[in-house]
Amino acid sequence: MPIYRSANVQFSYLFYPEARGNRNGVVVRVQNDNAHPICYRFTIIFRGPDTERTARARGTVPPHALRTGDAGLFWAPFDDDERIGEIGLRRVQVETFNGCRE
Repeated sequence: MPIYRSANVQFSYLFYPEARGNRNGVVVRVQNDNAHPICYRFTIIFRGPDTERTARARGTVPPHALRTGDAGLFWAPFDDDERIGEIGLRRVQVETFNGCRE
């Protein structure tokens, strides 16, 4: 289920209760269904019962392709036993590749 969709690009996530020796790993999947490459950027928010963490992500996706955790889209935001209660995206930007801003 996508958590965000824009201009034939969808963002979804996979939750891993145990990942890389950490609890609560999250992989964001960025699927580009366009016939042209795109750039994306966003801030991901992780909320637990007592803590909120954010991280920024940016990258590119070729036409009709998918980017996942191996492209820098993996996070394990909490070091202790705190559980992720909510995940959200903020300030999502999707642009054609030749229009990417630094």
